[in-house]
Amino acid sequence: MKIVNKITLLIVSLFCILAVNTWMGLHQMNNIRTAFSTMVTYDIGLMESVTAFHEIQMQKSVLLQRLIGVAEELGFEQLGFARSSYLHDQLKNMKAEFASLGKLGAAQSTKARELADHALNVAQDSDQKDQLKEMVMGLQRLDKARQGYNLSIDHMLGAVEAGGFQLSLEDLEEIQRQENTLSKDVGDLLRQVQAFVKTVLAKTKAWEESTQKKLALSLWFAVALGCLLAFWIVRSIVRPLNTLSNAARQIGEGNFNVNVSTASHDELAQLAGAFNIMSQQLQEFKDRLEKRNEDLKTVNDELDKFIHIMGHDIADPLTMMIAYCGYVEQHAGPGMDQKNLEALQGIRKASTKMHAMVKDLLKFTESKRLQNSNQQLNPPPK
Repeated sequence: MKIVNKITLLIVSLFCILAVNTWMGLHQMNNIRTAFSTMVTYDIGLMESVTAFHEIQMQKSVLLQRLIGVAEELGFEQLGFARSSYLHDQLKNMKAEFASLGKLGAAQSTKARELADHALNVAQDSDQKDQLKEMVMGLQRLDKARQGYNLSIDHMLGAVEAGGFQLSLEDLEEIQRQENTLSKDVGDLLRQVQAFVKTVLAKTKAWEESTQKKLALSLWFAVALGCLLAFWIVRSIVRPLNTLSNAARQIGEGNFNVNVSTASHDELAQLAGAFNIMSQQLQEFKDRLEKRNEDLKTVNDELDKFIHIMGHDIADPLTMMIAYCGYVEQHAGPGMDQKNLEALQGIRKASTKMHAMVKDLLKFTESKRLQNSNQQLNPPPK
C-alpha cells in the first residue's frame, strides 16, 4: 500500500470513528431528550390534573359546609317566607355549582386517565410502566370515590330541596368518610405522580451517565485505534528508510553489491528499486574500471619494459661515443685546430648530458615500478 493511501486510511478511519462517536452521542441524547420531554409532559399534565382535582374537591368541601348550614336552617319550623325563599335560591346556586364542579372533576379525571394511558403506551422502562399502572389504578379508585361522593351530594341536595332531609350524625360521618377517602386518594395519587417524576429524573440521569461512559469508551477506542494506525504507518516508513540508510552506508564504504527489498509496494519500494539499479550500475562501473586498470597496468608494464630496454640500448652507444670523443680529444687534440677541437668537445658534452638523462629516466621508471609493487603488496585500506 502506498504511503499516501496509508495516511488517507488513517485520516478516513479517524473521521469515521469520530462520525460514529458523534452519531452515537447525538442519537443517545435525542433518545434521552425525547423520553425526558415525553415523560415530563405527562408528569406536568398529571400533576395539573391532580392539583385541579384537589382544588375542585376543596371547593366542594366549602360548598358542602354551606349546604349543611342551609339544611340545618331549613330544618327549623319557625322560618319566614323571605328567609326560606333566600335559602332555596342558595340551594339552586349550590346545585349549579356542584354540577359545574362535578363536570370539571369528571373532565380532569378523564384527562388524567388519558394521560396515564398514553404515558403507559410510550413508556419503555419497566419501573415507569409499573408506576403508571399503579397511577391508572389510583385514578380508577379516585374516579369511583368521586362518583360516589357526587351521588351522595346529589341525594342530599334533592332531599334538602324536598324538605324532608334531616341531618343526623351518621349522615355527617358518611360525608366525612367520603371526603377523607377522596382526600386520601388524591394525596396517594399526588405522591405517585411525584414518585414517577423522581423516577423519570433518576432514569434520565442514569441514561446520561451511560451515554457519557459509552462516549468515553468510544473516544478511547478511537484514540487507541488512531495510535495503532499511526504506529503502523510510521513503522512501515521508518524501517525501509533505515534499510536504505544502511545500504547507502555500505555503498559509501565501497560495497556496491547491496540489494534492498522492494516488497512494500509503495513509494519507498520504488525508491528501493531505483537504489538497487544504482547499486548494480555502480558495481558494473567498478568492474569495468578494475578491468581497465588491469589493462592499463599491463600496458604500463610493457611500456616500462620497453623504456628500460630502450634506455639501455641508447645508453651503451652514448657511452661508446663519449669514450671515443675522449680518446680523440686526448690523442689528436693537440694537432687539431681550435674550431674542430671545440666541435669535438661539444659532441662529448652533448653525449654526456644525453647519457645522464637516459640514466635518470631508467632510475625514474625503476622507482615507479618498485612503488607500484609495494602498493600491490600492501593495498591501502578501504
